[in-house]
Amino acid sequence: MASVLIVSLLVVLDRIKSARAIPTYSPTNLTTNRPSNSFAQCIDYNIPLNITSENVVLNITPFHNDFDVVDLVTDFCRKVTNTTVFDPIGGLQNVTSTYQIAGIFCSPKNSGALGREKTVILGTHGVHYDGRYWDSSCKPQEYSFVEGVVKEGYSAFFYNRLGTRKSEKQSGYTNQAAPQTQFLAALASLLRHSPYTHAIGKLHSVVLVGQSFGSYLSNAVLSTCPTLVDAAVLTGFSFASDASTSNKIVFEAFAPRIAAHLHLSRFSALDTGYLTFPDKSAQLSTFFKKPAYEPAAANYAHEIAQPFAIAEILTLGLVKLLAPLFTGLVLLAAGEFDFAVCAGESRSTFEMQTLQSIFPNSRLIEEFVQLGVDHGVNFGQNATGFYKDIVGFLGMAGF
Repeated sequence: MASVLIVSLLVVLDRIKSARAIPTYSPTNLTTNRPSNSFAQCIDYNIPLNITSENVVLNITPFHNDFDVVDLVTDFCRKVTNTTVFDPIGGLQNVTSTYQIAGIFCSPKNSGALGREKTVILGTHGVHYDGRYWDSSCKPQEYSFVEGVVKEGYSAFFYNRLGTRKSEKQSGYTNQAAPQTQFLAALASLLRHSPYTHAIGKLHSVVLVGQSFGSYLSNAVLSTCPTLVDAAVLTGFSFASDASTSNKIVFEAFAPRIAAHLHLSRFSALDTGYLTFPDKSAQLSTFFKKPAYEPAAANYAHEIAQPFAIAEILTLGLVKLLAPLFTGLVLLAAGEFDFAVCAGESRSTFEMQTLQSIFPNSRLIEEFVQLGVDHGVNFGQNATGFYKDIVGFLGMAGF
């Protein structure tokens, strides 16, 4: 779930072409057990997605140890001069494959009470997390985004991105931004044309919500498939010119280490291309800000932390973000002290943004800052207030 490094975004914005997703589905139809006071009824799905994407071939040597990781992170994050050019992009190739993605659909127990259940919010988490970022089992009435929006009558679908939790594991050297953008587009299409939403019948609207890396992917869908969804909520995200510098700082601050070497029992199925925090302190320094969190939430966030693929980091700067044909709604939000995308102070960063240049035809663009918190807004103080602001935006727009 963290924001990641954008490399010369405006220069490379158009190097990845949009790809055609061919969605299929295979539901498991397993009802998810939830607390008795939950507002949601949920079903697990295991979804095979057949997609074609234009992938990057990385020009790097696989890591043998953490010394190799540290060296690459330094090369990638240092300033670029005539003597320090670092280009990990070796070429492009079209790849067609089928990937297994695990997702959960939740709808209100009392469908129809507020008339909003046919709007489905599709959540994509960032690096360092899995789908549980949206549905915390730690004090769910305080921290679960799913509980927060379903309580207000909306439905939600969230999933584990490739390489995390119950979704398929691919090499960390090939698991990258381009196919993940196509996964998200395929899931949005499936929600409109499949039995996943049988509890509510045919839906009316699809709203993307992303966190950090998930926001980049959501934004990329607006760029490459502008008529596929109706709105997007991009959290832990910014477009200002200082975001690139902030992202370099935070990538170093992650102090990434090879996940399988650090936690063999948990991540033995992952190759050395998957990296993770060395300890809880590294996570706290990049996702949390005292005093706006409680230890229980921070401990839970560390407990569910997931490795990220180095290819995700190295290819994200190639994702298309300009969305001139998207006419739907956009909400941009970040924590007041977001270290990952705003260098620790979001208000001035947001003031530098020119969202109209990114979404020139959007019928409504809003932005707001969640007071007191850092990058991990869903685990910070007053997360329920954050969710109410998102719901308020959707309600104002007629969803």
